[in-house]
Amino acid sequence: MDIQGAHRVRPWVEKANATYPVLVDKQARVAAAFGVDYVPFAALIDENGMVVQSAFPSNIADSRHRTAVSNWAHTGTFVENAGESTKRNKAGGFESTDAELYFSLAGQLLQTGETASALVQLKNALKLEPGNWVIKKQIWAIENPERFYKGNVDYKWQRTQLESEKLAQTINRDD
Repeated sequence: MDIQGAHRVRPWVEKANATYPVLVDKQARVAAAFGVDYVPFAALIDENGMVVQSAFPSNIADSRHRTAVSNWAHTGTFVENAGESTKRNKAGGFESTDAELYFSLAGQLLQTGETASALVQLKNALKLEPGNWVIKKQIWAIENPERFYKGNVDYKWQRTQLESEKLAQTINRDD
């Protein structure tokens, strides 16, 4: 899922030597269908197109997640990681129809090269859904591509950003 499109995802697919089809969801429709506002997530779908396991927090770089998915692929049984805290999905993707519209407009603006205007629309969406990780990460990726598309994704930087935002919110509340 990347609002900027397949060209941003392709290097990661190539690095993984993926031998399966990869769909890039520029409009976050998959997240909306599964009712998630966080990334990364996974949903397990069998060869018949049946959802075996609805969306769950997942990072294939985490050996526990990789093992769980590998076990499912080999045995057909999915067992979530014991003791791991997971955020459950909501009833529908975006909580606000307006946030979804802003996100969609941002995607259209990016396609026409209007990055600054797209960022305005994404920030409008984020104001409506400040906890929506999908929106937040798309903003960060556009504003800081070196943290997402050059080498490894900089998760430490993302954690620092979150802490900075929490501190700013605390300061603003105290004022």
